[in-house]
Parts: sequence; structure tokens; C-alpha cells
Amino acid sequence: MRTFVAIGIGLILLIVVAVLAARRDQEARQKAFAAYGAVWFVLCVLDAVVGVIAGYSVGEELLIHMVIFVVPAMAAFLVARRNPAHPRL
Repeated sequence: MRTFVAIGIGLILLIVVAVLAARRDQEARQKAFAAYGAVWFVLCVLDAVVGVIAGYSVGEELLIHMVIFVVPAMAAFLVARRNPAHPRL
């Protein structure tokens, strides 16, 4: 359950970034999505540390957080590549 909650938080954060970056020029959009990736990575590392402190092994946390990080990061990559002048629904 914690995995789905974390992925959901990452996707909600991505939606916020996408909405805020939607009306910006391409360079500003790229910076916003790069910042999202960095912030999301740091949040995933912090969550993994909390999991290890709670008793999970480092190996378990690495596997789970690989998924937790990659799913929203790939979504961010796809959204960032979208041309804002020609939105696709």
C-alpha cells in the first residue's frame, strides 16, 4: 500500500509542476521538469531511509524505491516531451 501511496504522491507533484509549467517557454518547462526529477529523487531517498530505519533491508528498499521513483519520473519525461503548442489528449 505504501508503494502506491508514494507513486500517487509523485504523480500529484508532477501534475502540479505540469500545470505551473504549462504556460512557460520551452526552456522554463525543461528547468521545471528537471527540478521535479531532482526533488522527486531526494524525496524517494528520504523515504527509503525512513524504511530502513523502520526495519526493512536496504535491498528491499532499493527495489521498491526503484519502482517508486521510475514510474513518476517516466511520466514526467513523457509530459515534458509534449509540445505545449499542440497538446495531445
